[in-house]
Amino acid sequence: MAPPFDLSHGEQVESSARQSGYQGPVQRTELTKDPMTEDVTEASFRALGGGELSPEETRAALNRGMVGAQVGLLNGAAQVLNADARAGVSNSVTNLSLGSGPANVAQSVYREARQGWGPAPTPPALNDIPELQEMHRQDRAAFERSKQTMTNLANAWGIDPKVLSDPDPAVHGPARQRFQQHLLDAAQASSESPSVQAAQKNYQRAETAYTANNNSVVVSAGNWGSLLDDMRADNGNRELKVDPDFHRNVLVGDNSISVGALDLDPKTGAPRVAPYSNRDSEVDVYAYGTVPGANGTSFAAPRVAAVAQALRLQNPNASQETIRREVLRVFTTQGPDGPPGNQEQSGNVANFLGEVQWPRQNFVLPGPGLGSGPSFPPPQ
Repeated sequence: MAPPFDLSHGEQVESSARQSGYQGPVQRTELTKDPMTEDVTEASFRALGGGELSPEETRAALNRGMVGAQVGLLNGAAQVLNADARAGVSNSVTNLSLGSGPANVAQSVYREARQGWGPAPTPPALNDIPELQEMHRQDRAAFERSKQTMTNLANAWGIDPKVLSDPDPAVHGPARQRFQQHLLDAAQASSESPSVQAAQKNYQRAETAYTANNNSVVVSAGNWGSLLDDMRADNGNRELKVDPDFHRNVLVGDNSISVGALDLDPKTGAPRVAPYSNRDSEVDVYAYGTVPGANGTSFAAPRVAAVAQALRLQNPNASQETIRREVLRVFTTQGPDGPPGNQEQSGNVANFLGEVQWPRQNFVLPGPGLGSGPSFPPPQ
């Protein structure tokens, strides 16, 4: 088996489910996005940092990229669920350990653009070492792309790019707030576009068809929970406004279970909702989101999916809603930073997986409401 740090995302997702004690079969399915949509999305985002654009060209490229990222994921996930529904798959759980949405696309663009504020990478002290020279060349090229992205976006929104890089917080703070709000508004508008709305409806139909045959869908909530905090840290803690559904993962449909991530507080060792985890009101449960070498809601979701599959094997005719209720009942450990729930009852989890003893770090919280990853089919 490959060392933990060499595992692919899909292998880490499966490993997380196995750490939960699940011993049944796992089918890993690669979610493929439409090549044309993917090409347009990547080309649009590259264009932002590829050279000087007019304000109109910048806004168009940004919107194409944001829309394409969401449509591509929705269509790819719908294809997976439709294929299983047509094949007559039943009594199974599909885990989708990925996501997109307004917060996700805004975070992707913001992480790129904010690097353009500087400072620029400094040359290595030992500049006669070829490897260090190459690393500096790559760092410098990345900085220039970020700076061009930032400049194009700032010009498109009527903001002086130089002010964004001013060392005085009293000067750059208000300008960064305007820049950030424009980006957040653009991301929200992209999710409301006809293309994304049509893809969302198509995905919901696929999810409904799949779950109608006694199947369940578990979705990672997303790792963009710290976006607004990061932005406020950059703008002097100035106010930013977003819609109530801004953080929602587009793959969280009417019939799915949305899973956020927990980690351990470095000071107290107590479980808490991880700072990076999405805390949208549609998150149903929070599970431990760390695996060797990585962390994220991608690795929290399969822990819940594994238990959902165990429940399905014991209740083969149960509806999605019944499984959902049972999952919420089983996962009742409450941390100090989580939503209201029952007191710790971690023994419930072990009971549902027979003699398997779950690792103690598998803390799970019930959420206030109800990420390509593996499916958990029943044994043949």
